[in-house]
Amino acid sequence: MCRIGVVIVTYNRKEKLKRALQSYEEQEYKPQFILVIDNCSSDGTAEFLSDWARNTSVIDKQVRHLRKNSGGSGGFFEGMRIAKEMSADWIWVADDDAYLDKACLRIFADFLKKNDCKRIAALCAAVFANGEIDTWHRRKIEKKYGLLVTEKQIGKQEYRKDFFELDLLSYVGSLIRCEALKRAGLPEKDFYIAYDDSEHSMRIRREGKILCLPEARVIHDTDHTKESRVTWKTYYNLRNKLYSYRLYFGVLPFLCYAFYYRVKNHKNETLNKMTQAAIRDAGTGTLGLSETYGPEWKDRAG
Repeated sequence: MCRIGVVIVTYNRKEKLKRALQSYEEQEYKPQFILVIDNCSSDGTAEFLSDWARNTSVIDKQVRHLRKNSGGSGGFFEGMRIAKEMSADWIWVADDDAYLDKACLRIFADFLKKNDCKRIAALCAAVFANGEIDTWHRRKIEKKYGLLVTEKQIGKQEYRKDFFELDLLSYVGSLIRCEALKRAGLPEKDFYIAYDDSEHSMRIRREGKILCLPEARVIHDTDHTKESRVTWKTYYNLRNKLYSYRLYFGVLPFLCYAFYYRVKNHKNETLNKMTQAAIRDAGTGTLGLSETYGPEWKDRAG
């Protein structure tokens, strides 16, 4: 028997959360439990979750309301901290805007029954956004000249296979072996948001293979066109990535990418200041929620 527990982190997206939770209820292979971490929502999510938890289901429903918004990183840290001590062999992690195909968890359960799981640290689904595969969610790490590190999105041709191996997963539709999680440790909560799943992948990968099963599908209800803009999250993407590179690959890759981003972003005054702050904080290990770049930040130059 393959016992799967689910961790979902939500913040002020009640309608999407409703659809996400319904997709778990409709699974052909039901999870043992669903643990929802409410990141101090203010849109009625808490009231909805109270009703949801009371509704009868074969799935054990758990809710934790955080007293403050700890960001996605803090939410997943808390969710996995609790879930790894519950009755599950594998922990499925996803955002509140990820909707599972009905066969999704069954495909994972069938694969695990037929294969030796001891060498597998994590499995993940194919992520679809705007009607097509979003290759950003599954990536490989490559080294050039034995020094420089690059992240390569896995091409769509690989999704024609029964499964393929990867190095970096996102928390959109991923299944982590509980024993591997206990050894690798929890997500870095002080990242606040962005790149926490990538950094966590680097540790999980040490505990075994990470495989994608393309037959398992998750719909990610998001508009990636918005991500081309400079937002407060841009700072965390830069800082947390650079911090991870320095931690896992050494000073030289960190300096190379710091230089690269300085050159790339210098023409935009706002982005240039943000890049300098991200490089400084990554170099000194200053994490957590930035006093300058919080959710309320606005681009004054824009």
